[in-house]
Amino acid sequence: IVSPRVASELLEGGLSLGGDRREVVVLFSDIRGFTTLSDGKDPALVVSDLNTYFTRMVEIVHQHGGVVDKFIGDGMMAIFGLDSMEGTPESAIAAARSMLAAIPDLQPGFSTPLSIGIGLHLGPVIAGNIGSPSRLEFTVIGDTVNTAARLESLCKEAGTSLLFTDAIQEKLRPEGPWIKKGEWKIRGKNAELQLWTV
Repeated sequence: IVSPRVASELLEGGLSLGGDRREVVVLFSDIRGFTTLSDGKDPALVVSDLNTYFTRMVEIVHQHGGVVDKFIGDGMMAIFGLDSMEGTPESAIAAARSMLAAIPDLQPGFSTPLSIGIGLHLGPVIAGNIGSPSRLEFTVIGDTVNTAARLESLCKEAGTSLLFTDAIQEKLRPEGPWIKKGEWKIRGKNAELQLWTV
């Protein structure tokens, strides 16, 4: 039901409400146009498609040290750096690139055209058990989460499958295949953000 890392966190810290501040990388991904493409299809086929896709995506996130926080329809939220930020930006970008590289292999088993968008942002979050005593969830909240989600939504407009912020790029090796996408206005932020892709 939860990622192994989250299960460990809950077992160590208990199930009480509360949280603490951490710096992490948040990744949001989404299948482009999946709701429209799935309209009128057999629900069992839609679920089968999603399970095939998520099985591979979760494997990739875990291979790169990330934690899958939740699935939101055909979207996924993952967190990198819950334990330590050392090497985390590189791991998160590597995971995103591996997710994109896996799409051609997944397409033959998919009943609809498959393409995805991915947004990543690094910053502070509140991590902990959130909800009520009768229904709680371990998750992270804050502006970092909102920004990553908005970057994922912006991918189509920006003409790319991957967007990440200066906060991540400045911690990556300068010789990487990083491409500036210019400064973009993000909903909820006063200043424009310099965005990057690969």
